[in-house]
Amino acid sequence: MAKNSKKTEVINFRLTALEDRMIRMAAELKGQNANKSDYIRDSALKQAEIDLANKNQYSVSETEMTQLLAALESPAVKHDELSKLLKEKSILE
Repeated sequence: MAKNSKKTEVINFRLTALEDRMIRMAAELKGQNANKSDYIRDSALKQAEIDLANKNQYSVSETEMTQLLAALESPAVKHDELSKLLKEKSILE
């Protein structure tokens, strides 16, 4: 996420007093510049990244599926530079 992007969208929701207190306390633990809005936005974005990364089902059109299967079934392209690199000893060895 671009940190300097202009924020134009608004989300409004209601909290119980306990939820509000918990979020405020957690935001304060984050440091002197943290506030509830920043804390909620950062937490929601982190969870969104996790949820999107865990997506394991994708929908593709019949044309896209045909193209994907053709690419998977075609012979691999040989890259001499990569073959050479893989034969070299790793710096970790």
